[in-house]
Amino acid sequence: MQQDLEGITGSLVDALWQFWRLWRQVSHPVRKGKITPEQYWLLKRLKHAGPLTIGELAEGLGITSSSATSATKRLAKIGLVKRDRQMDDERVVTVDLTDTGREMLEQWANEKRAALASLLTPLTLEERHLLLKLINKINRM
Repeated sequence: MQQDLEGITGSLVDALWQFWRLWRQVSHPVRKGKITPEQYWLLKRLKHAGPLTIGELAEGLGITSSSATSATKRLAKIGLVKRDRQMDDERVVTVDLTDTGREMLEQWANEKRAALASLLTPLTLEERHLLLKLINKINRM
């Protein structure tokens, strides 16, 4: 009995990992070549933390200040972030999302939801109800 439980658990874990990889492959903007991983996480960090200096961004992302500077310059060039030098110390640059940057993150989130919904199309209504019930049970832990 214990061996059966371990076997099915292992198979379930493998299947969930495969599903997650498939979902990321069809939905993630980095996987689709729309943006680099560094740029994506930089945008996400700004969305959650608000305006940050280059140093704060670099520290929060675990990258160098020069990498953060390069990434923010590229993102500013395509209109996703704005960079502002501090009046009292021109060496300090604060970065924030533009409205376009916020809209792009929202668009990517919607694309991820749509991709996930499309992956569920093989399931019947009954199977979707069961899957929802099971996932909710796990989420209550």
